Amino acid sequence: MTATTTVNWDTLTDPRQQIERDSYGRPLIYPTPGATKKIAYTRCTTYVDATEDKWRLSLWSQRMVALGLAARPDYLLAVTTADGDKQKLDDICEQAKEFAQATAAATIGTALHALTERLDRGEELPFLNPPYAADIAAYKHVMAPLKIVHREAFTVLDKLKVGGTPDGIAEYRGERFIFDIKTGDIEWAISKIARQLALYSRSELYNHETGERTPHGASTKRGLIVHLPAATGTAKLVWVDLLKGWHGVQLCTAVREHRTLKTADLAREGLDADPFPDPTVLNPMPVDNLMSAISGASSRDHLVDIWRKNQDRWGPGHQTAVVARLQWLDTHRPTS
Repeated sequence: MTATTTVNWDTLTDPRQQIERDSYGRPLIYPTPGATKKIAYTRCTTYVDATEDKWRLSLWSQRMVALGLAARPDYLLAVTTADGDKQKLDDICEQAKEFAQATAAATIGTALHALTERLDRGEELPFLNPPYAADIAAYKHVMAPLKIVHREAFTVLDKLKVGGTPDGIAEYRGERFIFDIKTGDIEWAISKIARQLALYSRSELYNHETGERTPHGASTKRGLIVHLPAATGTAKLVWVDLLKGWHGVQLCTAVREHRTLKTADLAREGLDADPFPDPTVLNPMPVDNLMSAISGASSRDHLVDIWRKNQDRWGPGHQTAVVARLQWLDTHRPTS
């Protein structure tokens, strides 16, 4: 019989949970505490990727393949003998990318993540070459004002059936914030990072043995990026707007819902085919249109009416938007 691990959620003793996964890498989660059967949840990084623009990533991938093929005549020869076999060509392209060190940055990033976690847990670090020793020193310095309360603690957001592991939760001036460590350029990925942190901020800590959920108490308004660019010996903390990030998550939800539509939902054959159902009778996609309604409100009474009709899904972000709209209405009030 497997012993049950007692989790102390208020100290940095979170066990490294071994989350069971299916053949697609999706975490298998008890849908409720005490359930006996697990179901597959979507990984957080997969969920927030739904609206990502892959154009630059695609160009980068093509460049890596080109560099790898140019440097390896044997790969080029293998292409000529693949006879159009897609799997063989895919394998050769992956090998060419690897030769061009396409995954080197990711490997270094993973290693730095592991080192920072060991540091935060008070574990002994191995000998490090100067560039990476300087990175760890910079990380330690920039994190000094923060009290880390959770590290690599798995979380779930049941209403979206999403699971994932933020790098940590830290306390600053009495308030808790989700943080994630990024070792590469954050400019091109900032919108995805914001969505990722926003989703984590609304998730709950998950015990993989019991299915227990526990609120982590982190802010849903702001989160932190710990920017630790590899081999630079520098680090900085960057605040991220999680209200905008959550709006992006809701857009991802709409995109994912739309992708589930089948031919029968979207197409009718023949001129005399039945008309499409009125979209007003369909279940609305879970996109938060309250922000648009609030920003377009013409008066205080209009805002009150919006609140009355949407109390069940009213959140801190909506209240903040209402205050901003009232201020705008006050400063733009017509003068007689």
